Formats: sequence, structure tokens, C-alpha cells
Amino acid sequence: MGICAAIFLSRVLDQGKEAFREIIPPWGINNLMDNAIVAILGIIFAVSAYALRSPESFRTIQAGNIHSNKAALLGASLLLAAALTHFISPTFFNWLTLEDYLVEWSSALTLLAASLVTFLCLLNIRKTNAAKWHQLILLGMVGAFFVMGMEEISWMQRVFGVETPELFADNNQKEMNLHNFASRYFNLMLYMGGFTAFVLLPFAYDMKLKTLGFIRYFDLYIPGRYVAYMAAPLVASNYIGWSLIPIQLHTYFTLAILGVYAYIARKESRKDEALIVWLIVLACILSQTIFLFNTDYIRAQAPMEFKEFLIGFSCLVYAYELKKKIKVYNG
Repeated sequence: MGICAAIFLSRVLDQGKEAFREIIPPWGINNLMDNAIVAILGIIFAVSAYALRSPESFRTIQAGNIHSNKAALLGASLLLAAALTHFISPTFFNWLTLEDYLVEWSSALTLLAASLVTFLCLLNIRKTNAAKWHQLILLGMVGAFFVMGMEEISWMQRVFGVETPELFADNNQKEMNLHNFASRYFNLMLYMGGFTAFVLLPFAYDMKLKTLGFIRYFDLYIPGRYVAYMAAPLVASNYIGWSLIPIQLHTYFTLAILGVYAYIARKESRKDEALIVWLIVLACILSQTIFLFNTDYIRAQAPMEFKEFLIGFSCLVYAYELKKKIKVYNG
């Protein structure tokens, strides 16, 4: 692992700023080497986390957590449908992902819905004896989901036909939003944030972090593994920017994490769950392959637009689970 990590770090340092450019995948020897190293590191990380886990660290089904094998396939089904749409008709897929069309509005509406559901969580937890800091966390989530949703549609500027103020003249899209002042970095933060919150954090908690004393105070806010199953496909909608090492990292690490989850489910005789997880892995691999190698794009960023919808979808699923947990908490 040390050798792989050293090579990985040297590649990042060698790329410098190029490591954060959203460019068309070059598919040279260096890019293939990056893919191989990151994939190996992902496997080592997931297997090591399982091997070093606390004996009681893997969560049993918690009251309030989502636990539905059928629902677990929803994210993968949406991803596969998008990839097949691109494979069959790149023109139609491009149309779906244009500004003010289905995918963008779906991204915004799922985030705004997540904000609303989290606001209901806030109202519900105020009825309990929970510490005040719970209210602050939920209030922060309400605001974060709301801002993300409104940023996605430029605060409805185009809906109301508002002229772009001079303050936003340097914006990449000349629109009333903040993220397009540095969209490359904001987008990368969004993608890695989605992966960290909805895939990496639940896995780390299930494997090891539960043994740390402070983490029990935040148990309410850590997604269950079925949220991770539904959110995992967000890492497999990439084309432009695939050469970014963080993008490769969040994809390969997620596939490795899902593999460990499937192994655990199989080992604990939850065969249906294991099958579902492997189907999600298969859908992710197939969809990412289509996006990378069926390169008949009208706009190279189209898969990333769908990725943003999957992040909004994941936020809504998480908010729904959180509401269920708080209902149990109230009981």
C-alpha cells in the first residue's frame, strides 16, 4: 500500500494544477496508471477497514433507518436509465441536461424538497428534550440544501427574466449565482462532498468510527447503509474531468466499499441484500463505461449535470431517513 500511495502522491504533485482541470480523458499511459493505482488503493482501503473493524461496529438495522432492497436499486436504476439514454440517443440525453430542462430542474427540486423535509425535522425535534445544538445542525442543513437548490437554477433569475447585476459580471455563465465564479472547484467540492457524506461516512462508521466516543452524539445524522446504496451511483456519472484523480478516487473507492458491504451481507446470510449490492456495482460499472467510451457528446459536461441530479436525489433520500429517525427519537 505504501508503494501505491507514494506513486499516487507523486502523480498528484506531477500534475499540479492539471490534476484539477476538467478535461477530456486523455487515455494515455499516465491516465491508465492513475486508474490502476487508485483502484488498488480503494480495494486496500475497504478491505483494511473491514479487517480492522470493531467486533460490534457493523450496525444492525436501526429503528428509523431505511431498509428496503427495492428502494436500494432506485439510484442505480436512474443512473442506468441515463447511461442507456445517452447510448441510444446522445442528442436526447443532451436535451434532457440543458439549462432549464428536466435534469437541472430535477436537481433543484430534489434539493429544495430536501430542505423542506429537513425543516420538518427541525420542527419535530423542537418538540423533544434534545439538546439545542441539534436544532442548529438541522437549521444549517435546511439552509445548505436551500442554497444548493437555488444556486442550481440561479435563484430563478431566468424564470423571472432578471438582468444579471454588475456584481456578477465576472461569473462564468454571467448569471446570478456564486458557484460559477469558480465552478471547477465548487463542482469538485460538491462531488467529493456527496461521496464523503453518503458513502464514505456511513461505511467508516459501520466499520470503525463507531468505537470513538464522540461519534455517538452524531449517530442521528450518519446515513444508514441503504442510503449509501442509493447514493453510490452518483460516483459513476463522469466523462469530462475523469482524469481528475479525486474523481477516479471517489468512483473506485465506492465500488470497493460496495464490494465489502456485499461480502458482509453474504457472510451474515442476507443474500438478497448482497445480490442488490452487486447489482448496484454492475449498474455503476456499466454506466460509467458507457459515459467514458460512447463519446458522441454534444456537450461533454452532460453526464456531470446528471451527477448533480443524483446528488440532489441523495440529499432527499437522506432527509427522508432523517425524518424517520427523528420520529422514532420522539417516540
